[in-house]
Amino acid sequence: MPVKGELLLYVLSGMAICYLSSAFAKMIAVIALLIWYAYFHAHSTICFLLFLIGVCFWIQPSAVQKMKDVVQVVAVHADYAIVSDGKTQGIAYGLDDVNYDEVLRLTGTWKPIVSLQNFYRFSFAKWCNRRGIYEQWQGTYEKIAAKDTLRSRLYAHVQKLPKNARSYVSGFLFGALKRSDDLAYLMQAGGFHVSALFLFLRRFIARFSVKHARFLAYLLGFLLVSITKESAAIQRVLVFEFVACLPIENQKDRFAFAVLLSVLLFPYLLYEYGFLLACSIRMIFLFVQGRWKQRIMLWAVLIAFQLFAFYECSLLQLLLFPLYRRIFAFAYLFAWGIVFFPLLGGLAGAMEVVLKWVLSWPNDLLSLSGKPSFLWLLLWGRTIAYLIKHTEKKSMIKAMMLLAVFPYQAYLHPFGEVMMIDVGQGDCFLFTLPFHQGTMLIDVAGSLYKNIPEQTLQPILKAKGIDVIDIVVVTHDDYDHSGGLQELKEIVRVKQVIDAYQPTVALGKQLWYMPMDTSAYDNENDRSLLLYGQLGKHRYLFMGDAGIAVEEELMRRYPQLDCDVLKLGHHGSHTGTSSLFLQQVNPQMALISAGRNNRYGHPHEEVLSRLQSYAIYYQNTAEKGALRIYYTPWFSFFVNSAHEFGFLK
Repeated sequence: MPVKGELLLYVLSGMAICYLSSAFAKMIAVIALLIWYAYFHAHSTICFLLFLIGVCFWIQPSAVQKMKDVVQVVAVHADYAIVSDGKTQGIAYGLDDVNYDEVLRLTGTWKPIVSLQNFYRFSFAKWCNRRGIYEQWQGTYEKIAAKDTLRSRLYAHVQKLPKNARSYVSGFLFGALKRSDDLAYLMQAGGFHVSALFLFLRRFIARFSVKHARFLAYLLGFLLVSITKESAAIQRVLVFEFVACLPIENQKDRFAFAVLLSVLLFPYLLYEYGFLLACSIRMIFLFVQGRWKQRIMLWAVLIAFQLFAFYECSLLQLLLFPLYRRIFAFAYLFAWGIVFFPLLGGLAGAMEVVLKWVLSWPNDLLSLSGKPSFLWLLLWGRTIAYLIKHTEKKSMIKAMMLLAVFPYQAYLHPFGEVMMIDVGQGDCFLFTLPFHQGTMLIDVAGSLYKNIPEQTLQPILKAKGIDVIDIVVVTHDDYDHSGGLQELKEIVRVKQVIDAYQPTVALGKQLWYMPMDTSAYDNENDRSLLLYGQLGKHRYLFMGDAGIAVEEELMRRYPQLDCDVLKLGHHGSHTGTSSLFLQQVNPQMALISAGRNNRYGHPHEEVLSRLQSYAIYYQNTAEKGALRIYYTPWFSFFVNSAHEFGFLK
């Protein structure tokens, strides 16, 4: 067996290998790692051969099985429920008034889970797939049976509470906080509130039975949390508390075994920020000696995690993190208090208000926004590690300087960028000049079912460090092009909105041209503003929703007009993009912004056939998600959210 603490090295190595995308790459990494360990640690290599290979291949996705129509409710969320047919799980929408463990007969069609594919944004489809959930359903249903379990009884009891108390208790015990509440979400995802419950039980039981306090606390805690939501945080805490009851003396080996067991039982934990944060914090207390050094390291890790996961953080909030942990833990215990003493429910509304205020009041003080670059993270880690080891003022000054220059990373970016954002059935294009010299949006799609600017655009703007948009061009008044404008203004400052014809649009030193005034056309789509400009060495033409009539007039006025990148009119509808138009403008790439399975059938097959017949490469958000085109004066290249890469000629 390995020496004490060496197990941790093997576990962390195995976890790192798991992030490799292909089975072949994992096998090569395993062989290389084994050779390395065999050379330096021959006594322990054989013992962990099966572990390394097992962990690496455990997370390989299993074959997708079709869901059946008779299912049992596994979890109830605000917008959907997770159901199981005994072999696999699925997402069901439109289930009103259902309880845990109820058996339902579903009438409808199971379809693959799809979600918007954008950069910098949480992907619900990936979240589901990592848990072995691949299909979603919506239709009618019939209740067949209702099982009488502790979980169903608890859920039914909570639903009978007054509205404020029901909302509060459901949020802590069965639901999840909004991802916009970043610090609160990170605390819940990390399981700090559940850990507080176990600590409270352990100290309470220790008053009566010191010898078996941890084990009895685990049994009671397991009973309480296992009948609530089966979240990743709860699963992690249950495993760690279980391992703490085992007779493993060395703390590093105990921690390593807990991580190993968690990953083997729940492979998707490797991709959960909450799990990684909790493990990182535990490692700080295992390896860093000295209270003030531990606090510095904790602060540094929290900054890196929150910037990497949410693209913003409040330095003052993170300094008060230990206090917030206690407040959040108390709020969680208070939710359990309402369950056992319903009269406390009258204080739930006030408690929720206080909690939101406490978690948000310093949010704008000493705040940072933007996605940290690899170089910044490398320098940050090196500086903090050196500070912990040598405790010099010079290292502290370096750390402060790195925080001070963080907001200016974007001004060092030499590439300009055109981003076609996946907003479903609508248009939204984001333009960023090199060195952060200007920002422009063409169209801001709206939706009757969600806030697209807040849910889709805001994470992108935060990650890119954009707090001001210089120009928003609204091509025409259709809701799928202009409906999100007001919501956009609520989350970011907009300097100028252009919704009428003008010959030129100046974004910094970059000039865009409107080749013709379309305001005289009767059709709303044909009144779309057209934009033409050159970025780097390539020319771009954006057609809005304009149809064939506008294309013919454009060719008549500009017989020599051509472009390299063409944004197709009307989401690739057959009302535009004629053969004659494609022959003249002769683009090498076409952009299509359309929703998956949209009711209009966009883009139409005849348009796609024309593109193929003229050997025009196209990118469709309905297929590949968002697209980024980076440009310089010498070359341009693109990458989409499906990780496809290429160059423009």
